[in-house]
Amino acid sequence: MNPEDYAIVIGIENYSSLPVLSDATKDATQFARWLQDPVGGGLDEKKIRLILSPPQIPTPPKRHEPYKELIDEAFTSFKILATKGRVGRRLYFYFSGHGYGQDDDLGMFMVEASEDQANLNIGLRHYRNFLMRWGFWDEIVFILDCCRTSDYDAIPQHPSFTLRPPFPTPPPPVEDFVAFATLNGTPSFNTWDESQGRKRGILTKALLEGLADKAVDGLGRITASSLGKYIKDRVPVIAKDNQVEQGAQHTTPHEEIIFKENIIITRKVGVAIPSATSQLIIWTGDFIRIAQYTFNNATGNWDFIYITAEPKLMIAVRSGNKITKEGNDTIIWIDFQQGGMYGLQPIPGDPRPLDLREEQKEAGDFIFKAY
Repeated sequence: MNPEDYAIVIGIENYSSLPVLSDATKDATQFARWLQDPVGGGLDEKKIRLILSPPQIPTPPKRHEPYKELIDEAFTSFKILATKGRVGRRLYFYFSGHGYGQDDDLGMFMVEASEDQANLNIGLRHYRNFLMRWGFWDEIVFILDCCRTSDYDAIPQHPSFTLRPPFPTPPPPVEDFVAFATLNGTPSFNTWDESQGRKRGILTKALLEGLADKAVDGLGRITASSLGKYIKDRVPVIAKDNQVEQGAQHTTPHEEIIFKENIIITRKVGVAIPSATSQLIIWTGDFIRIAQYTFNNATGNWDFIYITAEPKLMIAVRSGNKITKEGNDTIIWIDFQQGGMYGLQPIPGDPRPLDLREEQKEAGDFIFKAY
């Protein structure tokens, strides 16, 4: 669990005048569930503020519904005005709804917004700058599943709360990561998801896939960099599958933000060795011997042993009893840790490098010739 992490999660699909969106509230609720999941964000539910649009907007609509006030109250409920300093490790800010703007000067429309009330919004740049300047959290993660078009002549709005200078000196070190659903100046879309039987925001779908261990880097972690890369690659694919065009963008923090680590994903590889080979030695990429298979003449079987006692290296290869033949080759099937670099040395013979890093992540099981 991450007791020092906080979140504000907003899903607005029903507006007073703007077009109704499909399932923005369900996307927000699903992200909030990931935040509470012990193998997800690991947040205390008391530190998550979930703000959703009402199921129906009254007719005639009430003017000036306090949705911006609800969001500002969510921030101040975390005691930022009282502490005027560090509150915790990380803040997640998620928004799904209508948006507009260029670069990071993005406006997120509140429930009561309309074409002639477009200033009823909250502005990413102003909120981001305020939070960064005061250093309430060491890390801030913005997930913005909304458009970035310039359809409205409106001003993205500041927070309603303020703090009097002097600002902290020196400025607090704050890392932040912003995931935009779409490219600058373009719309975002939601598409049908057969697995859930509903429409979903393309960014949210890609985001939750990546956080469910599809955005693992070569060190067994999900980071801002690996998640950003996954989103950037995945969003256009989902969009194309649904006959629309959309491309995601993200910022890169100076110091890595780590969402999850110590993730073990294995990859089955059939290691082909010549029939005359009596031993197969398995090395790490930095030439540490971790395991070996030796042919036992008495039993006619291949015996497996770990050479290392280091647990992290022992997970890298696991013994299996699956041995097959292909022509004159013996195929030893081994589960390797995905994202690793290995050396496979048939005796007699020299080591051959087996690279299971990023570029082969999506490929299936395969046979590798170790000679």
